[in-house]
Order: sequence, then structure tokens, then C-alpha cells
Amino acid sequence: MKKDVFSESERLDIIVSEIREILKRWGYQEIFLPSVVEHDGKLRKGLNITCQNEFYSVNPDPTSQMAVNFRDGLPIRKFYIREILDGIEGKFQAGIEFLCDDPVRNKVEILNILISILERLKIEDFYVDIGSLKIWKETIENIKEYRDDIFTALRRRNLSLIDDLPISSEKKEELWDLLNLRGEKCGFDKIDRLIDLVDDDRFYADLGTVRPLPYYDDIIFEIYSPRAGFPIGAGGEYKLEGTHGCGFALDLEMISEIYNIEEENDFVVVDGDLKTSYRRARGLVEDGEKVRMEI
Repeated sequence: MKKDVFSESERLDIIVSEIREILKRWGYQEIFLPSVVEHDGKLRKGLNITCQNEFYSVNPDPTSQMAVNFRDGLPIRKFYIREILDGIEGKFQAGIEFLCDDPVRNKVEILNILISILERLKIEDFYVDIGSLKIWKETIENIKEYRDDIFTALRRRNLSLIDDLPISSEKKEELWDLLNLRGEKCGFDKIDRLIDLVDDDRFYADLGTVRPLPYYDDIIFEIYSPRAGFPIGAGGEYKLEGTHGCGFALDLEMISEIYNIEEENDFVVVDGDLKTSYRRARGLVEDGEKVRMEI
């Protein structure tokens, strides 16, 4: 179905303006990544094309794109707003990345910024599920040959896929217990401490949360709202040349579906003849006012 680009853009414009303001207040700078880059095996997603016998990627995943272009100079606090391509399918995202030497601080900061953004958008009925890739990797260490099958089962939350594996009943029960482990605490220090430091009752330990993207190292999380049928965002931690990174991306189209736009009424309406009215409008804008020209 063809989208109404104008009305959709109006909603995204309002949402992005709010997100940008919050991220600027937190001291993050916007990064403007090129849309077309030389193909690199480390890049994720994007639309792969050829031009004059050279391979390129169009709008790849920004986290992997930043990793390819990583330079020293910590801390790095960046955010991006762009369309991400996965083949010919596109999705508008707002994301942030924080790289520093402190692997606890960056996750706590990132998650507090997430709270700031969603509360600014008046999406207060969100919740965040936090999981751990390392816990799963350690659990399946002795059955590595079934790793892909197990992670497929985890992503789909389909216990029957585990049930069909030729592994012991004890190991199956261990996997099932982890998959169903969700609560305010989980008994794993790294997750429990992170939830304690963030100190918000909308954060849960959920070992069934698994996003095995190549660059994620351990802690991963997904962001939900009961008003949306799919996650409204997700993120995780990673390592980059010995540096600790953490970030998340919000699905702007999902956000748009649940965001209640309040009509702005703080504009100064300016009318009159063209010369006088636009001179007055320019002066109001210079003074920090918002103007709407009467037509």
C-alpha cells in the first residue's frame, strides 16, 4: 500500500525534533554518515549495488558503519537519524552510540537517555527487557554444534525447536528455564546490577531476549509498549578495538504509530502586506519566537 509521504513526514518531523533536543541536552552530537559507501564485509544490512564494476552499500546499519570508520578520541557520544535499508526494504531510525573506557557507565547512561526520550514523547507505558548473550554462549558451550538451532528457537521463542534437538533432557530443561526467566532480578550479577543502577521499575531481566547481531558482545535489550505489536527499539553493548560501546535504535515508524501529537499553539500569527509582514516575522524569529504566516 502506498504511504502518504506528506502526513507521515509531518509526524516524523515532530518526533525527530523532540528526540534531537533531548540528545543535544545530553551532550550528544549528530553524525552525518554518507549514504553510499564502498562495500565492506563488516557492514550490516544496506542495499548492495554495483557501479562501474565496484561494489557499494547504500544506507547500511549505522553502528557497523561507524565501526568501520572508528578513530581514537574517547569518549565518543554520537547520534544519527536516517533511513536504514535491508535490501530494498527501508526503515527510519533514531539511534545513539556511546563509546568510552567504562563498560558500566556507558550502559547506564544510554538507558537513562532512553528514558528521557520516551518520557519526552509521553510514551511512559514502555518497558525494557534486558538479556545476555554471554549467558547463552556459556550455557551451550558443550553443544556448540546446535548453536544456530538454539538461537533460532530463542529468537522465535519456540520451545518445540529445542525439544526436537538430540540433547539430554537435563540440558533442554536448563535451556527452557533460561528462556522463561523474566523478572525484576534474574540472579546474574551483571544484569541485576545494571537494573539497580538505572533504578526504574519499567526495566526487567529477561533471558529470553536475544539479538545475536555480529557486533553485540553481551548485554542486549529490547524496548516495548503495550500499544505496539512489535518492539519500538532495541540495543546492546559491543567492543570496538578494545573500547566499550553501547547504543540503541528507535523504530521511528513504530514510535509514530503510538505517539499522540499535540497541536502546537505557541506560534505568533503574522499577517499584512508581504514586505511588512515578512520583515516583522524575521524580527520575531531573531528574538526566538515561532511564527506562522497568515495566508
